[in-house]
Amino acid sequence: MLYPGFLFRSIDMMNLIAEIDFSQKEFVKSYPRYEYIDSNILIEYCFQCEWISENAERCIKPTERGEELLRIEDLISCLRLQIKDTLSIFPPTWLNIARRGRNTVKRNMTVNEIQCFQNARLFNTDDLDVIAWWDEIILSSFDIDGKKKHATGRKGELLTCYLEELRTGKKPILHSIDVNTAGYDVLSILSATDRTDLFIEVKSSKLKWKFANFYLTRNEWGLISRNKDSALHLWSFDKELLFARVSYKDIKSHIPLNTGVGKWGNAIIPFSIVVPNRDPFNFPKMDKERLLELLV
Repeated sequence: MLYPGFLFRSIDMMNLIAEIDFSQKEFVKSYPRYEYIDSNILIEYCFQCEWISENAERCIKPTERGEELLRIEDLISCLRLQIKDTLSIFPPTWLNIARRGRNTVKRNMTVNEIQCFQNARLFNTDDLDVIAWWDEIILSSFDIDGKKKHATGRKGELLTCYLEELRTGKKPILHSIDVNTAGYDVLSILSATDRTDLFIEVKSSKLKWKFANFYLTRNEWGLISRNKDSALHLWSFDKELLFARVSYKDIKSHIPLNTGVGKWGNAIIPFSIVVPNRDPFNFPKMDKERLLELLV
């Protein structure tokens, strides 16, 4: 049910019915086709999204949600909220695989869906508000435990992005939002003077450092072991923020070996085995307001 015309015309229609009293029958009679859309279909769409309802006089009027949409002055923000509402009422088949990343979602979308998302600038950017929007969509298919784990993981990825930007002067790419199975989460560079790609896998925990573990998949280990320009970032968010940058050499001795016909899939490794002790972490040139925004 995601069509660019539906999103734009529904706002136009709600602005009109907010000012002028129409019953559904009167509106359809006056506007058999609203712009180029069948008015009955457009009205039914707005009813199902709960943007309009009938009042005591049988006139169609914007609901509280509809009025909220009309108050949004920024078109992009309005489109994002409309898309979110539409997905909750008319969940597409790709919603259950959204956790795999935006690239997978896009490959499974219709042309009209892609156009709606492009109009809302939900592709090709990893601004914080866009990441938060996608996370809300992704979390809709998670159980409570899954939601907590995803939130913890994302927090570590965003902290790594911030740290790498401070370290190199160049904003890294949050790759995991586009592809969640690549074996790394963040694409950075080696240094401010060396633009060679640095592949970073991020692991996060809300436990104390001495109690925290991380899972390393065979795919993630494959990338780290094959590529010297890679790293693992460990974050602990207990009462204090703790961090460690880990290399291939640091974890090599803790990786399982295949024996016989058996092959390992995931390794569970304690933070404290890889890096025994950590002092509270302070970002260089830290912007405290931005850091607090990432830690929320």
